[in-house]
Amino acid sequence: DDDDDDIDTEVGGHGNKKQREKLQQIGQGIVEDIVEWRRIQPSSQLELISIYDKCLEINQIRELEELIIKTKLNEKKEIVTISNVKREMIMSALEMPLEGGKHNPGDRVCYCRGSGTVVFGCKGTVVGLVSDKVLVVFDEETLDGTNLQGRCKTKRGATLENGYLFNTTTASQMIKS
Repeated sequence: DDDDDDIDTEVGGHGNKKQREKLQQIGQGIVEDIVEWRRIQPSSQLELISIYDKCLEINQIRELEELIIKTKLNEKKEIVTISNVKREMIMSALEMPLEGGKHNPGDRVCYCRGSGTVVFGCKGTVVGLVSDKVLVVFDEETLDGTNLQGRCKTKRGATLENGYLFNTTTASQMIKS
């Protein structure tokens, strides 16, 4: 067919239709080979994070989680009773975000929101800062907890807004000075 031998000037003007199809197949094969090669590289298993994020490594998070579990097994619970406080006085304050809270990986925090995915008063450890969120591994598993995308083995993790966490590490440093 004479049409197959004509040079296609509308689409780049390179070769005939059969040649273009063959080049496209070769190119597609090369791309597939590159994708497969990338998939089997050890670096493909690494989590992609922003250079501005601060996060502990997955093995550090898992070690922390194991330490929390071991510690919780030996911990004695202390019950504190507060009386004569109107519910409105507590709940309205708990719905307001805390201002100026700064967190770093390794800091101990307490969840201070009256509602949400975590129970009020849960204590945990900051394991990462991603964009405007704080990654926390809590001392107790929570009903809506996550495994932080595979970083934890249990559902102790949560990704939370900065304003609902009270930093007990920096608070204790302020009291000492």
